[in-house]
Amino acid sequence: MSPRRLLIALVAIAFLSVGATPYDGANWTAASDLDIDHVVPLKNAWISGAWAWTSSKRESFANDLADPQLIAVTDNVNQAKGDKSPDAWKPPLPRTTALTPACGSG
Repeated sequence: MSPRRLLIALVAIAFLSVGATPYDGANWTAASDLDIDHVVPLKNAWISGAWAWTSSKRESFANDLADPQLIAVTDNVNQAKGDKSPDAWKPPLPRTTALTPACGSG
């Protein structure tokens, strides 16, 4: 398994043991109901200046679990979000407090 696939699997496993997805409050028991979302889409990061970063910094950003950059969310909600920036897309929940700075919710 590639390091990236392992990272994604670990995020999904961690989520399934925690509870509701942050964007819509749904609870899932199957990893197949989840997508791993980049809170700030990679396309938006690129347009906003990631093109000037080193390859190492771009890779670090794309795989960041700490800020939160990668989160497990309901698959169809993530697909509706697509590559829209945090200022152009808001989660279905009126307040996504865990992601307020990144999503612009609040």
